[in-house]
Amino acid sequence: HYNKPVYFIHPVGGTVLCYLPLIPYLNTEHIYNAIQDPELTKGISLFSSIQEMAKYYAKAIYAQHKKGEIILVGASFGGNMAVEMVSPLERLGIKVQKIILIDSWANLNR
Repeated sequence: HYNKPVYFIHPVGGTVLCYLPLIPYLNTEHIYNAIQDPELTKGISLFSSIQEMAKYYAKAIYAQHKKGEIILVGASFGGNMAVEMVSPLERLGIKVQKIILIDSWANLNR
């Protein structure tokens, strides 16, 4: 039995490599996932706004995890993206139990 899945959201550079140093410290009771910017491999701009990107990422999570609660982790821009993803995730029936912000300036009092 595993606890809630954890999703790491990429910072502004688009890759999730910044989270690699955390791996030795992660609790094995969770399933860990990372969302990297798909624009890195496509070579073209896919999103016209942060909200559009948040909806895309919410759908990607939904494709993998249809119900229940999740935890989001975001460093820098990834923290802002995690906050933006809450509403689209909730509309899909996924509850964000916790958001962990690392060096982020996201406004949680909206």
